[in-house]
Amino acid sequence: LCDALRTERIIGVMGAGISNWAGYDTWDAVLGRLAEEVTAVTGNPAIAADIRRLNENKLHQAQKLGDQIGNVAFQEFIRREFALPGKPVHEVIKNLVRLPVSHFLTLNFDGSGELSHDAVGLPYRTLSTADAQAQLAFLADCHVRGARRMIFHLHGLFTDAIANIALH
Repeated sequence: LCDALRTERIIGVMGAGISNWAGYDTWDAVLGRLAEEVTAVTGNPAIAADIRRLNENKLHQAQKLGDQIGNVAFQEFIRREFALPGKPVHEVIKNLVRLPVSHFLTLNFDGSGELSHDAVGLPYRTLSTADAQAQLAFLADCHVRGARRMIFHLHGLFTDAIANIALH
């Protein structure tokens, strides 16, 4: 691994664990707030409770809860929840982005990777699978030495249309 890192040709991967270190709430907290919105819309707390109880996968829970409030309200919820958290980025994630990798792939649709790079002053470009041109740009440039680091959101980005965010 150390030898590979010296080449700076490794692509790092970030997942949900990084988000909390960047100041975002846990999925349980987010799902709790989404369940409250479902209850407010439906007037029936059992609907949200059943969805949470019957769906072990948190992304499935999010999608099914989102279905209950409709696409427009769910889109607004996602944008609100995954906007900048306003909390400091933990040193752990700062150290992660300081690793000599060429790019980062992320399964997160929040801005935790971007916040982390900003916190340590590293330049980057943000790409999302919601943009076909961005996908081509990543594939064309990911192997170029010295290219600006790209943070490529494989599940989409919170600012993308809800249909372009992969929850399951």
